[in-house]
Amino acid sequence: MIAEKIAAAPAPEGVAEAVLDAVEGKHRMRLPVGAQARLLGRLRRWLPSARVDRSLRKEFRLDR
Repeated sequence: MIAEKIAAAPAPEGVAEAVLDAVEGKHRMRLPVGAQARLLGRLRRWLPSARVDRSLRKEFRLDR
């Protein structure tokens, strides 16, 4: 399962570019990298936190 998540993660180049933008650009608390990270930010904004947390626990097969 972890290997699947790593395979679906953004490329290291994209992460390095985001880090460089963060260092050189305007300060922001979060810089999502990749489509899944941007989606998670939107879900956290619009859904109740308990629902998002439950979904993440299910996705990563975590116990409470």
